[in-house]
Amino acid sequence: MSNSRVLIWIGLTVFFAMLILGWQKLRQNVDLNAQKAFDVLVNHERDLLVTRMEDYERVLRGTLGLFSASETVNRSEWEAYYQALQLELSLPGIQGLGYSVIFPKSELAELEDQVRAEGYPEFSVYPDTDRSIYSAIVYIEPFTARNLRAFGYDMYSEPVRRKAMDRAISTTLPSWSGKVQLVQELDNDIQAGFLVYLPVYKKGYPTRSEIERQEAIQGFVYSAFRAGDMMSQLFEYPDRQFELQLYDQQIGLDNLLYSTVEAVEEAHLKKAIEIKIGGATWIAVFSSNQRFDNERNYSVANLFLAAGIVVLLVLLVSLVLDERQRKRISEANRTLESRVEESIVMAELTELLQSCSDVDEAFAVIASSMRTLLPSLSGVCYMLNNSETLLIAKRNWGEQTLLAETCAPHECWAVKRSVVHLSGYNGLAEVRCHHLNSSSEAFCAPLITQGKLIGVLSLVACSSTGRASTISKHEKELITSASEIISLALSNLMLRVSLRDMSMRDSLTGLYNRRFMQESVSRELDRGRRTGSSIAIAMVDLDHFKNINDAYGHSAGDKVLKAVGALMTSFRTGSDYVARYGGEEFLLVLTDIAREEAAKRLEHLRNSVEELKTEAEGQVIENITISIGVAMFPQMGEDQEELLSKSDQALYEAKRNGRNQVIFYTEKAANTDS
Repeated sequence: MSNSRVLIWIGLTVFFAMLILGWQKLRQNVDLNAQKAFDVLVNHERDLLVTRMEDYERVLRGTLGLFSASETVNRSEWEAYYQALQLELSLPGIQGLGYSVIFPKSELAELEDQVRAEGYPEFSVYPDTDRSIYSAIVYIEPFTARNLRAFGYDMYSEPVRRKAMDRAISTTLPSWSGKVQLVQELDNDIQAGFLVYLPVYKKGYPTRSEIERQEAIQGFVYSAFRAGDMMSQLFEYPDRQFELQLYDQQIGLDNLLYSTVEAVEEAHLKKAIEIKIGGATWIAVFSSNQRFDNERNYSVANLFLAAGIVVLLVLLVSLVLDERQRKRISEANRTLESRVEESIVMAELTELLQSCSDVDEAFAVIASSMRTLLPSLSGVCYMLNNSETLLIAKRNWGEQTLLAETCAPHECWAVKRSVVHLSGYNGLAEVRCHHLNSSSEAFCAPLITQGKLIGVLSLVACSSTGRASTISKHEKELITSASEIISLALSNLMLRVSLRDMSMRDSLTGLYNRRFMQESVSRELDRGRRTGSSIAIAMVDLDHFKNINDAYGHSAGDKVLKAVGALMTSFRTGSDYVARYGGEEFLLVLTDIAREEAAKRLEHLRNSVEELKTEAEGQVIENITISIGVAMFPQMGEDQEELLSKSDQALYEAKRNGRNQVIFYTEKAANTDS
């Protein structure tokens, strides 16, 4: 075999290896994204289940409040309370809400006579076995035929229920039982069940120790659940993308509480998580179903592989048929290798854009990828401003003088046509985009998602000789494909950034909200401990804000809050923080500042607010004042809660002393507040 043929075979082998690697990379990206999506789905469904269980616990706590508010709770009061809850609408899935008393054997006959006297002559406590301690379900709603089977049942006589009841007595908290079969089960459609208990103690009895709680126990409020009925309310919906098996304590057929399907098929993705609530441990096994797997799209990877294999076969056939075609095959091989590399770059571009945390980072990725993908072209990625009046160059690459930094949307033909546009160097002048500073051929692709323009990708052919040059057909195809990837990625990124801002900012003022501010203060205090710097924690409150709302209306009050928030934002320097802490309260964190400087700046802020005027509904609101309480780190404390409390005490002192002033925390302020 000649050296040229050896080289050809080596080239084909390398190409095939790169083809397989590229194909595997694309499939791995699909699998990785599917795994991430499945993890998000599982966490959401787990949180949904835990939240529902906590809602059921809150129902019991409310029921416990009924006993606390009444000397005794009779049967009609219990029924009226249950009807008022409307659980079948607000929290479906509860089989029964009941009350069970606990008593010694000596009181058995008295209890049975009492219930029979209430109009239930056939009432008796069961099972009929001799034991020292009894319990009996005396109230249960709804009082249906199924629930009637539980009337008088001694749950304390059954080990699984008794374990949960004892745990409730011991902890005073809601306690969930393990898997049981409810006595409400009829002959057909028998389901696994479980219960949750909350102890009711006798009024006036101490319950500090476990022994005291055992002596003070009066009974239990409880809820009973048929697992299938309850879980189906949460997990059985038409477009469900998972299957669920829920086990009690450990995985096993005997421990199965609930399953969305009778037989579990082999799943591509499966995840088992442990759920602990009220002393019970459940194992939830989530499996992806066909509906989820159908969204795992390998078409790009398979198309990539199929195209590569077809080309490889063509090359092999050409090599066998005619030696004279070696040169052409070699050229085709180089072209295909280039296509593989381009596909990998495009795949990496997609993956990197999905991983970006902000728009600026995304534009840096775009510039780097386009420089690699189209090294002979210079380009700019424009972004439409918020008012949709101007396209602004966010990042450029190559020769930076070939394209304008800004242009109006109507100055780009791609925007006006809503499709890609080629400006030829030998074409008509009137169809060339006005943002081009070169006579070379240029290609503009609008970045459009869901029918909305977000920017433009513009590339210009540049020549080292300074002569006008052209853009190849393949380069135009690459630009078009890249623009589609960039459009979707930027749209998703902007949505993520918007949602992130919504979670950390107050919707009215645009300032950081209380939750984000508390996290920021904690980080700033950690930094202060490391660097030894001083920090001022200032609690700011609008004086007589209620009077503004009463006199001018709540919309005027909102404008005042916005105006003060904007003023405080402009007041920041360096790494200072400002947040709306709640209502008319703001929190201002001044970093790396001594007490004297903090006092000077805060006094300046107070004066600026006093000079502030705001117009609302044709009226000018003035004479706005603020009171400020300040605590210094580390001089007045090093703990976040302590500093916030002391700044609040200082604020109270400022209010008490006549408002419209800055007060630093002192022991006097603390004593006055207390």
